[in-house]
Amino acid sequence: MSTYQQSQPSSLVKATKGIQWNSWSICAATVVAGLAAQTFLVSGPAPKPIPSIESCLVKVCAGRSDCVQLPSQKDAGEATWMVPFNLGRTVTPVAIVRPKDAQEIASVVRCAAKHGVKVQAAAGSHGWG
Repeated sequence: MSTYQQSQPSSLVKATKGIQWNSWSICAATVVAGLAAQTFLVSGPAPKPIPSIESCLVKVCAGRSDCVQLPSQKDAGEATWMVPFNLGRTVTPVAIVRPKDAQEIASVVRCAAKHGVKVQAAAGSHGWG
């Protein structure tokens, strides 16, 4: 013969006994909490987006099509300046730049430093366009 002893309900059950939570009321409570958090936690205007390395390089090149190429662009595969030397290791640079003078070189290096991008110079040998 076994005995079964019924335990007393916890204080949490007693406190919420009169409230019936269904999916609609939970959803409404979530929305209200989200709106309250947005109202009280967000302060000031939205931050301005930080200009990208791409926009900086395009600005340096002043719209010249023969100055900068961004391999991430959709048309980069058609007119790429990037010819892999080591086919065992493919490297895709952030940008390929062909500056026309020392001032553009300095501006490109400043853009890279500002955005934390490493610079690798490649110059003048045969096969460079």
